[in-house]
Amino acid sequence: MVIPDFLTRYYPKGEFCIPIKMLDMKSVSFTYPDSMYELEHDEFGRIICGKRTNTPEVYTFDEIPELVQRYNIYGEYSHYVEAQVWDRKILREIWVNEKNR
Repeated sequence: MVIPDFLTRYYPKGEFCIPIKMLDMKSVSFTYPDSMYELEHDEFGRIICGKRTNTPEVYTFDEIPELVQRYNIYGEYSHYVEAQVWDRKILREIWVNEKNR
């Protein structure tokens, strides 16, 4: 995967990590399946979804354990749960620290 120049300028390692302990989980929402998920198809082109939902929905932190269990996220399927952080102050702090490394 090629990382665009504007990203490597700020994140030369190609990643941006936010320690969970820095976040107030009330300022984080989660989307499952993530916004870039791919549908799985069988050999006839039919969608395979099992118990998984194919419609992204937004969840709170407290809903994640039940979500993982209900859809067997890390068992039968290897799909991501996407997180959105809504606290600009902490994001700016992390961004400044990363930029100065």
